Amino acid sequence: MAVKKNQTILYIKNMVCPRCIRVVNEELTGLGLDVRSVILGEVVVSGSPNELPMKKIQQVLHDNGFELIEENEQRSSKKSSTPS
Repeated sequence: MAVKKNQTILYIKNMVCPRCIRVVNEELTGLGLDVRSVILGEVVVSGSPNELPMKKIQQVLHDNGFELIEENEQRSSKKSSTPS
């Protein structure tokens, strides 16, 4: 998750096709979020992370086979994929 000028970028695991984009857009809009853009693996919504219903977002994504990726998880996976 990243913050950019009163917008939050959510990183989502398991988005692989145009149908995934449609489902994520519909579900997050259904939660009342102002969805600015959706591409594979990334959603931009209005508001800061503390203004967003993160538990509901995580649950609706999970219910549809997706997973919200926290920044710390991304950093860990990038570090672990680097050869020692």
